Amino acid sequence: MNVLSKLIGLGQELQAATHTVTENLAELREAIDAKKAERDLAQHGPLPPGEVVEKFNRWVDETAGEQREKYGASLVVHRFGAAPRSHLGRSPWTSTTAVEWGFLAMFAGAQLKEQFSKLVKETAYQAGPPAAERPAEVARLESELAELEKAEEALVDEMNAAGIHVGHRPDVVQRREAARRREERIKAVRAAQAEREALIDQRHANRGRAMPSPYLVLRSREGA
Repeated sequence: MNVLSKLIGLGQELQAATHTVTENLAELREAIDAKKAERDLAQHGPLPPGEVVEKFNRWVDETAGEQREKYGASLVVHRFGAAPRSHLGRSPWTSTTAVEWGFLAMFAGAQLKEQFSKLVKETAYQAGPPAAERPAEVARLESELAELEKAEEALVDEMNAAGIHVGHRPDVVQRREAARRREERIKAVRAAQAEREALIDQRHANRGRAMPSPYLVLRSREGA
């Protein structure tokens, strides 16, 4: 095999390796997007159908109880149970009075629950996990997402080091830029502090050589 053939073969191998690592990166980024969607559903997704029905039924029962306590005795005693010819013995409603949800829950709670349960069964949607399981589920997904993002960031670094130029994710760029600026600020503060200390040292040194400066003596002891 001559040199040209070897070079051609090497170039093909490099192309194949580049293609493979590029595919790996694409798969990692797809996995990251999928994991984020899974986490978002666990955090913000609607409740499962069973919990939705339970929540509605609880609302109906609580509303019916409040309405009964507020108006029950009045309806029985002062409205429909008032003595004959009493000015109180009239219905609080007319044929055109809008029905309040409180009275619906009070008088037709079972029918409300039945119809709502039917509505939930007929509604197709993607539910998140049960409310009680969400904290643990979100924590698990966050941990898995962090591992995927860490692997993706390391792979991009390796690709760039190998001459395959690929940009980092925006959040990685922002994080690294913030870290770089923070490090620059720390260096600037340290440099300014060193400059001030050198100036103080020079001032004390210029006071005279006969009597050593207490400041310089203390500084020399601290450095010892």
